[in-house]
Amino acid sequence: MIKLSEIQLQKVNEAVDVLRRSPFVYLTIEMRCGKTPIALEICERLRANNVLFVTKKRVIADVISHHTEYNYTLTCTNYESLHKLERMVYDIIILDEAHCLGSFPRPAERAKQIRGISARKYILMSGTPTPESFSQIYHQMWACRLEKHRTFYQFASQYVKVEQKRYGNGATFNDYSNCSEQALVDYIGNNKVSLTQQEFGIPTRKDVRYMTVKMPVSETLSRNIKTGIINWQGKQYAILNVSQEMQAIHELCGGFFYANNEIIIVDDNKVKKLIDIISEYDKVCVFYYYKAELELLTRYLSDANLTHTTDYEKYKTGNYKVILLQTGSGSEGITLKDIDAIIYYSVSFSSKDMIQSNERATHITNNRVIDIVYLLSSTGFDSYILKVLRNKKKFTQSHYERYKLYNYEQRISKNQSLI
Repeated sequence: MIKLSEIQLQKVNEAVDVLRRSPFVYLTIEMRCGKTPIALEICERLRANNVLFVTKKRVIADVISHHTEYNYTLTCTNYESLHKLERMVYDIIILDEAHCLGSFPRPAERAKQIRGISARKYILMSGTPTPESFSQIYHQMWACRLEKHRTFYQFASQYVKVEQKRYGNGATFNDYSNCSEQALVDYIGNNKVSLTQQEFGIPTRKDVRYMTVKMPVSETLSRNIKTGIINWQGKQYAILNVSQEMQAIHELCGGFFYANNEIIIVDDNKVKKLIDIISEYDKVCVFYYYKAELELLTRYLSDANLTHTTDYEKYKTGNYKVILLQTGSGSEGITLKDIDAIIYYSVSFSSKDMIQSNERATHITNNRVIDIVYLLSSTGFDSYILKVLRNKKKFTQSHYERYKLYNYEQRISKNQSLI
């Protein structure tokens, strides 16, 4: 158990007051501000007997270490293991990173699992409760049996401007992401307890850099993926639909593409630049997106004799210069307060993953300046993705269609060949 600061204790008191009059509280506490110890202290103040804490697998050990001096029984598990729990009524269920329950229009399996477990009180926690759409609040509440509308579609009829979108094959679907912020106000407004990094006094500072790497081969291949074919070294690789086209251009930002279950490396300029940048620091975290990028990074790091690992536990106890993390799985539950830089070899399509991963080095005891380096390709596609993500949106096929139109217009204005 750690000693809570004055501001954390204030938030504990606020949350306890909410839970004494309501079945839930939503802790909208920014990353690295101590959501876990705050939640555990709330349970102690409410004299709980049985508490269930649901989180990411790699966080379980830290949660248990914070609980050692409390009197109540704590069961800590990850979302993927909920089906193994003995069915019982808990005094309190704590849902860490509750935004992961927010899929729509249909509930995720983990939301269904939570709904099948009974509790008297709920503590939901997330620094980004609705990172990509306010529609994400509905199934978080639904999982706790706290929804105000019987179905998501009734919820949408009040708060969502439904838009018709089109798949790559021409079929249409309803997009429910354009949701009014009033939904968040109505669902959790009076039950929200917030804490920002500024209020908490986190001293970590960030120096953000964007570096574009000239990748002529990737540029050429990206420009010419418009006939459903990638031509490479005398072979032709079919691109069957718009979804595959978007993925292929995203892959080319990293200097490769997948074809017939094969990884084809076409341009290593970016990975070479990455090796040069890493040499400037003592300890570095590199975020990648595709497994093929991990293979590429591992090969070049080994050739450069740079020690590296993908294992968080090994990194904490060993003497490694580089930790390699996937932007999805590595964006939560990891503290890297001893690193000097976070480098993005590629960007995710998810604003949530990018926001969360950006905070891995932020810590109350870390008063250094951390470099955040976005290593971008000269194709321009990853730069365009970042522009969309800055608006806290998920990059979708619709955004890709707009990118193609933007790219076309830019090249027409510059009188460049479109072939």
